[in-house]
Amino acid sequence: MAERRYEFCVFDPEGDYDDLKNAVSVGDSKVPPNVDEVLELLRKAGGNVVINTQSLAVSDRPAFFAKLLPKIAELRGRTGRPHWLLVDEAHHLRFELRMQIVGLPCDDPGTGPRRNDPGEPSERGARIFRAGK
Repeated sequence: MAERRYEFCVFDPEGDYDDLKNAVSVGDSKVPPNVDEVLELLRKAGGNVVINTQSLAVSDRPAFFAKLLPKIAELRGRTGRPHWLLVDEAHHLRFELRMQIVGLPCDDPGTGPRRNDPGEPSERGARIFRAGK
C-alpha cells in the first residue's frame, strides 16, 4: 500500500504490526496509544499509523475503538485519508457495531476487518472482508 502511496491506519490489538515498514506505531505492551498522537500522525500527508492496543485490557478495547473511530472517520471525510483502515482481530472490537455507530459505510472498499477465526462471520462482515463487494 505504501509503495502505491496509499495511507493506512492499522488497529493492532496484539502488537503484531509494531515493525510494519513505512508506519509509525503508537502504543505498546506497556503504554496505551494516545488518541491525539494518532490523529496528529494521520493528519500529516503520507502518515501511516499502527495503533497498538496491547496494553489495554481486552474489555477496554471496544471503548477505545469507539472513541477513536469517529475522529478517524471525520478526518477521512474531510481529507480522504487514511485510504485504508485495517482492523486486525476485529472480533476484539465488535467491528460492525462500531461501523454502524459512526455511520462509516460498511461497503467502503478502504475499510476491512481481519479475523483469525472467521468462524461464522455475519453477512455484512463477510461482505466487508471481500474488498467491499
